[in-house]
Amino acid sequence: AEYPELWAGLIDVAHRDATAAADSLWTELLATDAEQRVVIRDGRRYVARLVAGVPATDNGKPSQPPILAGHQQNLPISQSSPTIVPDATYLVTGGAGALGLAVAGWLVARGARHLALLGRTDPGEIAAARIAALAEGGAQVVVRALDVTRLDQLQELLDELRSSLPPLRGVFHLAGVLDDATLAQITLDQYRRVLAPKLAGAWNLHRATLADPLDYFVLFSSAAALLGPPGQAAYAAANAGLDSLAHSRRAAGLPALAINWGPWQGGGMTGEAATGHWRRWGIEPLAPDRSLRALEHALSLGLTQAAVIDWQPAARQAQLAGSAGSNFLAELLPPAPAAEADAASAFRPRLAQASAGRRRAILLEELQREAVRILGLPRETALDIQRPLNEYGLDSLMAVELRNALVRLVGQSLSVTLLFDYPTLEATADYLLAEIFHFDAETPPPNGAAGPSELESQIAALSEDEAEARLAEQLAALMTQDES
Repeated sequence: AEYPELWAGLIDVAHRDATAAADSLWTELLATDAEQRVVIRDGRRYVARLVAGVPATDNGKPSQPPILAGHQQNLPISQSSPTIVPDATYLVTGGAGALGLAVAGWLVARGARHLALLGRTDPGEIAAARIAALAEGGAQVVVRALDVTRLDQLQELLDELRSSLPPLRGVFHLAGVLDDATLAQITLDQYRRVLAPKLAGAWNLHRATLADPLDYFVLFSSAAALLGPPGQAAYAAANAGLDSLAHSRRAAGLPALAINWGPWQGGGMTGEAATGHWRRWGIEPLAPDRSLRALEHALSLGLTQAAVIDWQPAARQAQLAGSAGSNFLAELLPPAPAAEADAASAFRPRLAQASAGRRRAILLEELQREAVRILGLPRETALDIQRPLNEYGLDSLMAVELRNALVRLVGQSLSVTLLFDYPTLEATADYLLAEIFHFDAETPPPNGAAGPSELESQIAALSEDEAEARLAEQLAALMTQDES
């Protein structure tokens, strides 16, 4: 997603013969269909598709967002309600956070009477009040601040719970942190920091509870593992690890469910910046009550992996952002509107047919539109074309998204440093005209007509708001002259 000009993917070959394996690999590398997830078995080629599974329901009626089912390890699917019992203990990591408390409330509402909520720090005032409300509702709640990446601390706590509470029957792993950075900028420390609570924490929970009679081992993964959004290589990898652990446990006959969540409303790791990032993809945060119904539904179906997100806009926007390949989400996409496809393919001819003075204005118009969208500004915002975009809040992740949007616009690869080398809309437009489209202000119109004057070119380059402002200035000046 960060380097759309490069092919990237996973090719799984199973030939024992090295020559045959090399032949299969070479054939795949020469393929032109842009598949990113390919399996070669017995001379046949298989590709990955994300497909709609069983939708969650509201009062018996299908609701959005749907659950998208992954592999089920050929296990029978039970369609009974999840069994949450009062004489059992349920452990929630990230338990003092907004999502953890939502899950704790759901467990108590389903009948749980013994909870262990784990977090990196002691609960704040608001969390403490919600925990007190759970206790007032009849639940015994043990709250501990510990590092789930430390197996010794986790084992010590579990020994305490086993000696003082009913048997542990459910684990809900919600711990995690965000530290977004592009591949060009991420450090090893950042990568480890993101992986540790998700992956090391899950692995420790897996090892430490092997002897417990668990009914549920639920891993809160992320849709980032499926979509690969720019700037989230570490986070996507951490969550893909959770997905793999779920499949490994089920293959061993152990309970497991990994849910690739979209963003949730009301907290967790869905802060303002993260929510804005998802919304630029057309993905709205999930309401907690509907998310919890989806969790219950996934558990009732006995799934190993499910994804819960508003997929209708997500699939379209993820593809437009160059994420996860152009084919992986294809079966979730409605046909692209003809006007949209025509507009994308017609941009270069449109520039070629425009007058030399008008080309720059047309390109600046498109740059303005994309920049305003990615910056999350009101659609009518007029950016100063001579002001660096970082002064409007463009960060490295947004720069990747904007560069990708321009790649689609111009129809060819662009440097990953484009918006750092040409930090204003004006500089970017001039570069694209000269170096990518090979137009300049002196190029005559294709019909041989005389080009516009310098003044006409300057006027054509103005946005509507700039033109109105200039006109207002001129009118004010004329009125002042008349009065004097």
